[in-house]
Amino acid sequence: ILLLQELTHPNVVRMLGYCVRGEGTGQDKGVTLVTEMGTPIHDSGLETLPWRQRLKICLDLASLLRVLQRSSMGDLLMANFTDSMFMMSEGSIRLVGVGSLVGTEPVCNSHADCQLEGLDARSPCSNFRCKNYNSKTNLHNVYQYFLRPLLVSSAPEQVAHKVPNAHGYIKLENSDYQAKFDYPCPNSRADWGCVLTAQGLQDAILKCDKDLRCRAFV
Repeated sequence: ILLLQELTHPNVVRMLGYCVRGEGTGQDKGVTLVTEMGTPIHDSGLETLPWRQRLKICLDLASLLRVLQRSSMGDLLMANFTDSMFMMSEGSIRLVGVGSLVGTEPVCNSHADCQLEGLDARSPCSNFRCKNYNSKTNLHNVYQYFLRPLLVSSAPEQVAHKVPNAHGYIKLENSDYQAKFDYPCPNSRADWGCVLTAQGLQDAILKCDKDLRCRAFV
């Protein structure tokens, strides 16, 4: 309740009220929140929306990330991130999983303790806390779940030329490095390196982005 009262933002679910069950205190009986209704993200068909509408959703998410980073309760992390934390209401995306927000950043003794999950990157260790760890993790998760699939697919001609390198990858023609950069990985189909099955270019990019040792793929 306190989080929803604090986070008044167009992309956070609106609390309409709350009810205390039965007689007695909320601690004894429990409290039921009354919020606006919406459509779960997985039922919304976001990737089938017009590109301009998908762009608006991404801009809304960027605004939400800024609010979470600058909240009066600290830099808030969307822990255990999944798309089920969001819904669509009145044409806008809304965060509903406020119960998963965490306001403290990991404890650390050095920069090595601040490794970002799923990334070959770290946050700086400052005053025994991983500074900006929460906001960087939020950005990575939103990018993986929303920004990439929504912006890359069916982009208009005016911006389509920017898409091939949207992830920082550069296509090299006729390049053979003769297994110089091969390395073993889980679920590989070969003993000599990391050989995985991908369902296309975007799936290959996703797999490489999630592997800290992956710098390129064939």
